[in-house]
Amino acid sequence: MMTMHRRVDSFLVASTLVRGALLVFAIGLAGCESCQDERGASTALEQADESEVDRCTQDDECTVMPISCCGCPSVGVARAHLEEAVRAIDSPPCDCLPAPCPAVEGSCVGGRCVATALPEPPAAALTGVTELALGARHACALRGEAIVCWGAGDHGQLGDGTTDARRRPASIAEALDGASSIVAGDAHTCALHGGAVSCWGANGRGQLGDGTTVDAGRPTRVDLPAPVQELFGAGDRTCVRLASEPTMYCWGEGALRPEPFTALGNITHLSLGPEVCGSGAEGIRCLRSGSPVAMDVPHMNADLVASDDETCARSQDRRVRCWAAGGSPRVVLEGVGALTGGGTEICASKYGRAECWGAGSSEPRPPPGVGAADYYPGPGFSCAIRDRTMAFPGAGRVQCWGRNGRGQLGDGTSNDQAVAVYVLAPVD
Repeated sequence: MMTMHRRVDSFLVASTLVRGALLVFAIGLAGCESCQDERGASTALEQADESEVDRCTQDDECTVMPISCCGCPSVGVARAHLEEAVRAIDSPPCDCLPAPCPAVEGSCVGGRCVATALPEPPAAALTGVTELALGARHACALRGEAIVCWGAGDHGQLGDGTTDARRRPASIAEALDGASSIVAGDAHTCALHGGAVSCWGANGRGQLGDGTTVDAGRPTRVDLPAPVQELFGAGDRTCVRLASEPTMYCWGEGALRPEPFTALGNITHLSLGPEVCGSGAEGIRCLRSGSPVAMDVPHMNADLVASDDETCARSQDRRVRCWAAGGSPRVVLEGVGALTGGGTEICASKYGRAECWGAGSSEPRPPPGVGAADYYPGPGFSCAIRDRTMAFPGAGRVQCWGRNGRGQLGDGTSNDQAVAVYVLAPVD
């Protein structure tokens, strides 16, 4: 089912008839004014994110958008009122997308969408998280400019000055002013802060870029020739793109200090998966048998991510194309707004909900028991940030699921979890 929209100046107004009552909510994003669709009271318009806003055309007409099971205003509506509104929806058919709301999620029962309550977060839940980085058995989170880590610490990858495992987050030993991005390898972590990069954790293959092979439990500054614009990392390797030129520098996997990476030409995005791939003015290329090979993917503004098994790109046409090492790209999903990858999975955000594939399945599917969120798949465990971009109290909570033998789920236990649990706040 399609709905027409038109541009308004500073916010999206979505009007939804719910059992005869008009529910109006304002979303704090530039966007389009939504018209009631033909299904009347049985559906509600989903929240438009920035990628959907971009679909408005110059003649003030918006391209059509699918209808979801329930609207997700996220701001301007109290949790209780939102749940009440969602539960009032007359179980629309499942051909509408069952996009979850902040406090509820949709599921298909007998061919109808049914809203069910998600677990309430504990009072001690970690909040204010804007970015996550998942290693093999540890995780780190960016909260403003502060960094906290949890899970395995045997190589110092938590950055707290110890080699202890942490079952709930702990602050790193030294504050990094201006911290804006974090990445994690198997057992090391790096952060971009004020144009500089610091790393900590395992260093047996030069992962810290300090010219040694000695592990470090505290942030260690990487000597780079110019300020850094972007940070990439996976496995035992870390790479950066400089702000002054489209040049990549990489270290790890035996390179003890940063070295120029020019094998793929001038690139602006890089993925370190089953093969090294990059995108830039010359398109998307992957390094195969030491030589760059062009991929048949529309490359303008392409995002690149990778799992252990494949590399995926989201192009300006909002299609996701994936390929295995040595393989050719295939379209996996359309209408995608954001893309993440890691471990055995790739996850895509599509109209307010996530769909993931990998881990033995090539068919996109929703992750377990989380609802609308930003997803970070990892090796053996995965995490998600709830309401990452919102400003209300409690936004930026983190949920994780999967293996937990070293406390990598951050819930204070070492019990594996098939359904997502909330990461707890630091005790320090």
